[in-house]
Amino acid sequence: MNGMDMLPRNLVKDLGPGKLSVKASLDEGASGEYDYMTDTMTLSHKKIKTYTPQQLRAIMWHEIAHWLYYSAQLNPKASPALKAWRAKIDAHWASRTKGEIIGKHQSEWKYIRDGWISDYAGRLYPGQDGGIEIPSVYLEKAALGPDQLALWCEQFPNEKETFDIALSLFEK
Repeated sequence: MNGMDMLPRNLVKDLGPGKLSVKASLDEGASGEYDYMTDTMTLSHKKIKTYTPQQLRAIMWHEIAHWLYYSAQLNPKASPALKAWRAKIDAHWASRTKGEIIGKHQSEWKYIRDGWISDYAGRLYPGQDGGIEIPSVYLEKAALGPDQLALWCEQFPNEKETFDIALSLFEK
Protein backbone atom coordinates (compact mmCIF):
# COMPACT_ATOMS: atom_id res chain seq x y z
CA MET A 1 0.00 0.00 0.00
CA ASN A 2 1.34 3.43 -0.86
CA GLY A 3 0.25 6.83 0.45
CA MET A 4 -2.13 7.40 -2.45
CA ASP A 5 -4.07 4.28 -1.44
CA MET A 6 -4.95 5.93 1.86
CA LEU A 7 -6.54 9.02 0.33
CA PRO A 8 -10.34 9.07 0.24
CA ARG A 9 -11.26 8.20 -3.33
CA ASN A 10 -13.96 10.86 -3.60
CA LEU A 11 -11.35 13.47 -2.72
CA VAL A 12 -8.88 12.67 -5.50
CA LYS A 13 -10.63 10.58 -8.16
CA ASP A 14 -11.03 13.47 -10.60
CA LEU A 15 -7.59 15.06 -10.14
CA GLY A 16 -5.87 12.84 -12.64
CA PRO A 17 -2.71 10.90 -11.86
CA GLY A 18 -0.03 12.53 -9.79
CA LYS A 19 3.39 12.55 -11.42
CA LEU A 20 6.50 11.36 -9.60
CA SER A 21 10.10 11.62 -10.68
CA VAL A 22 13.49 11.04 -9.09
CA LYS A 23 16.47 13.27 -9.87
CA ALA A 24 20.08 12.85 -8.82
CA SER A 25 19.74 15.85 -6.47
CA LEU A 26 17.58 18.92 -5.88
CA ASP A 27 18.31 22.57 -5.14
CA GLU A 28 19.11 23.60 -1.57
CA GLY A 29 19.74 19.96 -0.65
CA ALA A 30 16.02 19.25 -0.55
CA SER A 31 14.74 15.69 -0.24
CA GLY A 32 11.72 16.41 -2.37
CA GLU A 33 9.83 19.14 -4.13
CA TYR A 34 6.51 19.71 -5.82
CA ASP A 35 6.14 21.79 -8.97
CA TYR A 36 2.55 22.95 -9.33
CA MET A 37 3.22 24.15 -12.88
CA THR A 38 3.99 20.61 -14.10
CA ASP A 39 2.00 18.83 -11.37
CA THR A 40 5.10 16.77 -10.52
CA MET A 41 6.50 15.49 -7.22
CA THR A 42 10.27 15.00 -7.44
CA LEU A 43 12.51 13.18 -4.99
CA SER A 44 16.27 13.53 -4.63
CA HIS A 45 18.07 10.21 -5.12
CA LYS A 46 21.08 11.61 -3.26
CA LYS A 47 18.94 12.23 -0.16
CA ILE A 48 16.47 9.36 -0.19
CA LYS A 49 18.94 6.56 -0.98
CA THR A 50 19.78 6.37 2.73
CA TYR A 51 16.23 6.89 4.03
CA THR A 52 14.43 4.31 6.10
CA PRO A 53 11.02 3.25 4.80
CA GLN A 54 9.48 5.45 7.51
CA GLN A 55 11.48 8.51 6.38
CA LEU A 56 10.60 7.86 2.74
CA ARG A 57 6.92 7.57 3.64
CA ALA A 58 7.13 10.90 5.49
CA ILE A 59 8.73 12.76 2.57
CA MET A 60 6.20 11.24 0.16
CA TRP A 61 3.35 12.52 2.34
CA HIS A 62 5.00 15.94 2.43
CA GLU A 63 4.94 16.10 -1.37
CA ILE A 64 1.47 14.51 -1.68
CA ALA A 65 0.16 17.24 0.63
CA HIS A 66 1.61 19.88 -1.71
CA TRP A 67 -0.06 18.18 -4.66
CA LEU A 68 -3.42 18.19 -2.87
CA TYR A 69 -3.08 21.74 -1.55
CA TYR A 70 -2.31 23.17 -4.99
CA SER A 71 -4.78 20.91 -6.81
CA ALA A 72 -7.57 22.25 -4.58
CA GLN A 73 -7.02 25.68 -6.11
CA LEU A 74 -5.60 24.99 -9.57
CA ASN A 75 -7.34 21.83 -10.75
CA PRO A 76 -10.81 22.66 -12.11
CA LYS A 77 -11.90 19.10 -11.29
CA ALA A 78 -10.96 19.36 -7.59
CA SER A 79 -13.73 18.07 -5.34
CA PRO A 80 -15.65 20.41 -3.04
CA ALA A 81 -14.22 18.47 -0.09
CA LEU A 82 -10.63 19.10 -1.24
CA LYS A 83 -11.40 22.79 -1.78
CA ALA A 84 -12.94 22.98 1.70
CA TRP A 85 -9.83 21.35 3.21
CA ARG A 86 -7.61 23.95 1.62
CA ALA A 87 -9.95 26.74 2.71
CA LYS A 88 -9.68 25.50 6.33
CA ILE A 89 -5.88 25.54 6.08
CA ASP A 90 -5.81 29.02 4.58
CA ALA A 91 -8.24 30.38 7.20
CA HIS A 92 -6.19 28.77 9.98
CA TRP A 93 -3.02 30.35 8.59
CA ALA A 94 -4.66 33.77 8.33
CA SER A 95 -6.01 33.70 11.88
CA ARG A 96 -2.75 32.49 13.43
CA THR A 97 -0.38 34.75 11.58
CA LYS A 98 -2.30 38.04 11.64
CA GLY A 99 0.03 40.65 13.09
CA GLU A 100 2.91 38.18 13.52
CA ILE A 101 6.47 39.20 12.70
CA ILE A 102 8.21 37.78 9.65
CA GLY A 103 11.54 36.16 10.49
CA LYS A 104 14.47 35.12 8.35
CA HIS A 105 15.71 31.55 8.69
CA GLN A 106 19.44 30.83 8.73
CA SER A 107 18.93 29.29 5.28
CA GLU A 108 17.78 32.73 4.09
CA TRP A 109 14.08 31.98 3.54
CA LYS A 110 11.39 33.98 5.33
CA TYR A 111 8.81 32.53 7.68
CA ILE A 112 6.26 33.32 10.36
CA ARG A 113 7.08 31.24 13.45
CA ASP A 114 3.83 31.45 15.44
CA GLY A 115 4.53 28.26 17.40
CA TRP A 116 4.21 25.80 14.50
CA ILE A 117 5.96 22.48 15.10
CA SER A 118 8.80 23.77 12.91
CA ASP A 119 9.84 27.04 11.32
CA TYR A 120 9.38 25.35 7.96
CA ALA A 121 5.62 25.09 8.55
CA GLY A 122 5.56 28.89 8.55
CA ARG A 123 7.71 29.29 5.45
CA LEU A 124 6.76 32.08 3.08
CA TYR A 125 7.23 31.95 -0.68
CA PRO A 126 7.61 35.09 -2.81
CA GLY A 127 4.42 35.90 -4.69
CA GLN A 128 2.32 33.29 -2.89
CA ASP A 129 0.03 33.37 0.10
CA GLY A 130 1.19 31.63 3.26
CA GLY A 131 0.06 28.31 4.65
CA ILE A 132 1.63 26.26 1.86
CA GLU A 133 3.77 24.18 4.20
CA ILE A 134 1.15 23.56 6.91
CA PRO A 135 -0.43 20.45 5.37
CA SER A 136 2.94 19.19 4.14
CA VAL A 137 4.79 19.49 7.43
CA TYR A 138 1.92 18.19 9.56
CA LEU A 139 1.10 15.22 7.27
CA GLU A 140 4.81 14.43 7.09
CA LYS A 141 4.95 14.26 10.88
CA ALA A 142 1.75 12.19 11.06
CA ALA A 143 3.21 9.76 8.50
CA LEU A 144 5.96 8.87 10.97
CA GLY A 145 3.36 6.78 12.78
CA PRO A 146 0.98 7.00 15.73
CA ASP A 147 3.68 6.90 18.41
CA GLN A 148 5.56 9.80 16.85
CA LEU A 149 2.32 11.70 16.28
CA ALA A 150 1.42 11.27 19.96
CA LEU A 151 4.85 12.61 20.94
CA TRP A 152 4.45 15.62 18.66
CA CYS A 153 1.04 16.37 20.15
CA GLU A 154 2.47 16.02 23.66
CA GLN A 155 5.43 18.29 22.85
CA PHE A 156 3.24 20.84 21.04
CA PRO A 157 -0.17 20.69 22.79
CA ASN A 158 -1.33 23.90 21.12
CA GLU A 159 -0.83 22.30 17.71
CA LYS A 160 -3.66 19.77 18.05
CA GLU A 161 -5.95 22.08 16.07
CA THR A 162 -3.43 22.33 13.24
CA PHE A 163 -2.97 18.55 13.18
CA ASP A 164 -6.76 18.14 13.20
CA ILE A 165 -7.14 20.49 10.23
CA ALA A 166 -4.36 18.82 8.21
CA LEU A 167 -5.66 15.33 9.03
CA SER A 168 -9.28 16.31 8.30
CA LEU A 169 -8.35 15.39 4.74
CA PHE A 170 -9.18 11.81 5.73
CA GLU A 171 -12.68 12.52 7.07
CA LYS A 172 -15.53 11.01 5.16
